[in-house]
Amino acid sequence: MLLKILESSRFYAHHYQLDDTGRTFRDYAKLTSDRLIFLVASEIRMTKELYDHSVPKFPLNIKIVGGAIGNTSLNSLTTIYSDVENIELVQNINRVVSIDKNTRRPLPLPDWWKEKYSKTAKAHDALKMTKFEIPTGRTGFYQHKVAWSETDLNEHTNWGSYFRYCVDAAHHCAKKGSLKHFRKNVSNGVRLVQCYFYGESLEDDLLDIYCWEDPYDSKKLYFDIHREKVTEHTERKSVLKYIKNQGPETLCRYSSKRGVRFSLKLSRHLVAPYDEPLILERGPGFSATSIDNNNI
Repeated sequence: MLLKILESSRFYAHHYQLDDTGRTFRDYAKLTSDRLIFLVASEIRMTKELYDHSVPKFPLNIKIVGGAIGNTSLNSLTTIYSDVENIELVQNINRVVSIDKNTRRPLPLPDWWKEKYSKTAKAHDALKMTKFEIPTGRTGFYQHKVAWSETDLNEHTNWGSYFRYCVDAAHHCAKKGSLKHFRKNVSNGVRLVQCYFYGESLEDDLLDIYCWEDPYDSKKLYFDIHREKVTEHTERKSVLKYIKNQGPETLCRYSSKRGVRFSLKLSRHLVAPYDEPLILERGPGFSATSIDNNNI
């Protein structure tokens, strides 16, 4: 559910028309008119207040701002607050890459767009993650075949699906005895999730999921997801991920070798944008919400 809230608010913010000209947040509609946008990295931080039952979780206030900009990539930052007490619950940084529709390879961002938003982008650090390899020792193993319902508008596996694969793999491997500390650690909650994607997986692809606990810190849990594509020669690609369990929370992090890029899909939930706070009419499932638009 948390992933859907983040995904839905981000999708809504970038596609909502600000005026009669069709202008959108960060000129997103114009930017993406001739290209695809794939999510390649994501970091989600959960606060202790997210798990505190005394902190109201409805209604929510969601703020979205632009982040760092690269040659082919751009970041966005989404923060979810408790609207009642304005307490931060979740923060999500995403890095997406501009993709050529024909080659499905990275495509440089337009100069006009980079020039317009580069000044505010400098206030944010780029999302960077440490990559890792599967250890030579024992790891847990789980397989999953991608179903149609797990894909999105780009006809590849949706980003949220990989989180479910990792959770399912962890519970399976814990049951088999290869993750000794998982059940105790995960019962304390999740503090941080980091994901990195290196390719795509499609409907009917068979994914091999490896998971293991950090030998020096059992509260860190890693996942490496590989896609097997059967051709004249069998080609293995990976869609890696890492989860870390920490303290009274669980630190999760996902990474990879060559694996999976995915994008967004709209689903129902709260949200709302823009340069001037947009007040939504209160009703079932909605609250007065604004998205800080420092990059309009």
